[in-house]
Amino acid sequence: MTRTNSPTGSAGWLRHATANSPFLNRLNIHRRLTLCFIFIIVLMLIGNGVLLWQLHLISAQVERLNGVNEELIEVLRVHTGLLSAYERLGAAARSEDSGRLLKEWATLRAGLAEDAQRTQAAFSHLPPEVNADQTVLPTLESIERALPSHLDAIRALAASGEWEAVRIRIEVQVQPLESLSSELVKDVAREVEEQRAQATLNISRAERRIFLAVPITGFVTLLIAAGLGVAITRSITEPLGA
Repeated sequence: MTRTNSPTGSAGWLRHATANSPFLNRLNIHRRLTLCFIFIIVLMLIGNGVLLWQLHLISAQVERLNGVNEELIEVLRVHTGLLSAYERLGAAARSEDSGRLLKEWATLRAGLAEDAQRTQAAFSHLPPEVNADQTVLPTLESIERALPSHLDAIRALAASGEWEAVRIRIEVQVQPLESLSSELVKDVAREVEEQRAQATLNISRAERRIFLAVPITGFVTLLIAAGLGVAITRSITEPLGA
């Protein structure tokens, strides 16, 4: 028994089916050839469509990786800024240098509005593929909103020479914000690592599908083209030889 799933059997079945097709026999030579070429082009377009779709999936996963990296970078930036502010204010308070503390206050206070806008812009431009934790942005915004009032209170206490109150204020108000941002960094880093692993897995799967689709599409297209070519040739030559 002939196996129809082999290349020779498939081509033979295709030749038999097309050569004995009443619809094909009713068409003239030009239309038969046109139909053959159209069918082959459709197969090629389908194969290219599959490849383009897989490339689109890979591109989406790359955007996802870029997005989670941007999220982590922004959280790290806020945490680094808070850590720097805590250390600089603490050093000024320990030295009881009002001029130094007022200078640090002015520098930190001037950048708060810009930092808040940068945070908002960074999260608003994250790609939709990023499944960001909905609590991250509100937490960052609450930290950036709370810091100005603490800085103003520290400045007022330093101006009046109440250095013990300044140090207490820094430890009680500023240091907890830095600790909160540190915990947020850990949570986001863990979430980002999970999303990176998933995106990498999705990219690997898409690449494997591409490696399979290219040879399979080419083989099937060539097989069908050969079968159609033989079938069209026979449908033309057999009536002439009769």
